[in-house]
Amino acid sequence: MEPADGLVPIMYSEEYSDAMSYFRAIVTENEKSARVLELTEHIIRLNPAHYTVWQYRFSTLLHLESDLLAELSLMNEFASQNLKSYQVWHHRLTLLTHLNPDLALLKKEIAFIHESLIPDAKNYHTWSYLHWVYTRFSSLGEEMGGNRFAEKDWEAERGWCDGMLDSDGVIGKQEGDEGEDVLVNGDGRNNSAWGWRWYLMVSREGVRGKTDVQAEIDYTLKQIEQIPHNASAWNYLRGLHTHFAIPFSQTFPQLETYTSTTETRAKPVPFAIEWESDALAQTGSEEEVKRAAGLLLDLADKWDVMRRTYWRYRRNELLKQVRPSKASANVEQAEKRTATVTA
Repeated sequence: MEPADGLVPIMYSEEYSDAMSYFRAIVTENEKSARVLELTEHIIRLNPAHYTVWQYRFSTLLHLESDLLAELSLMNEFASQNLKSYQVWHHRLTLLTHLNPDLALLKKEIAFIHESLIPDAKNYHTWSYLHWVYTRFSSLGEEMGGNRFAEKDWEAERGWCDGMLDSDGVIGKQEGDEGEDVLVNGDGRNNSAWGWRWYLMVSREGVRGKTDVQAEIDYTLKQIEQIPHNASAWNYLRGLHTHFAIPFSQTFPQLETYTSTTETRAKPVPFAIEWESDALAQTGSEEEVKRAAGLLLDLADKWDVMRRTYWRYRRNELLKQVRPSKASANVEQAEKRTATVTA
C-alpha cells in the first residue's frame, strides 16, 4: 500500500486518494466495522486489483460474522465486471472455503463459473477457480463433509466441457456491440478446455486407472478431422499416447492422410509429419531413425520453415541415436591416438 507521503506519488484521482487516506487511518486503528465494509467496497469498485483492501475486507467480514452468502452474491456483480481480476476470484475462493457449501450451493457456483466463461472462454483465472472448486470439494475428509460430487455430477461437467470444445455448437449468448444478443460457439482450439478435459477424463482421482483410452483417442481424432491444424488436439493425442505408453505407430494409420496434400489441403499438416517421425524413431531401428530425421529436415526446409531452427535441432538430437559406422569409428579412434601422441 502506497504511503501518503511517498517520494514520487502516483497521480491517482482525488476520489481514490481520499478513499485511500481513510483506509490507511482505519488500518492504523485496526478498525473492523460496517463502515469498513462500505469503504472497502467503494475502493474495490475504483481499483478491483487492490489486494490489501480485499484482504482487509475479508478479515472484517469474519470479525463481524457477516453473511458470507450475501457477500458471494455481491461478488457475482464484481466478477462479471472484472473477469480478469485475480483478486475477485481469490476472494470467492476464500468465501467458499469458509462457507464449506453443500452440493446445491456448489452447483450454483459452478453454473456461475460456466456462465462467466461464455464471454471469455480462455480466462485463466476462471478455469483455475473451476479446477479448485472440483478438486477441493471432491477430496475433503468426512469431518468437513466429505466428497460432494457423485459420478453423475462429473458426467454433467464432462458434457459441458464437450460443448466448450464443439466448434459447431452454441454454448450461450452475450451482448453484442449494439446491445443485441450474439450466439457464442464452442471452440475446438480452446487449450484451457482441453486441459480441463484431461483432468476430467484422465488425471482426477476418481478416473485414474479407469480411463477409456480408445474412446479418448477416437474423440481426439474426430477433433483433428474437423480442424487438422489444431495444436491443442494434437498435444492431447500425444499426451494420451505418452501417459498410457501407447506406441505412436499404433495410431499413425488414422493420421497418415494428414502427411500428404489433398484437393482441399495444399500442404501436409506439420503435426502429422512430426507424429510420423516420432513413430519411426520409437522403433529404435537405425534405418527408421534416419528416416525420422529426414522427415524433420522436411519440416525445417519445406513444411514449417518458421521453426526451421527448432526442427534442425530436433534432427541433430535424433541423429545422435544412430551408431557411427565402423569406418567413422576407426577414424575417431585414430584421431584420439594422434592427439595422445602429440600431447
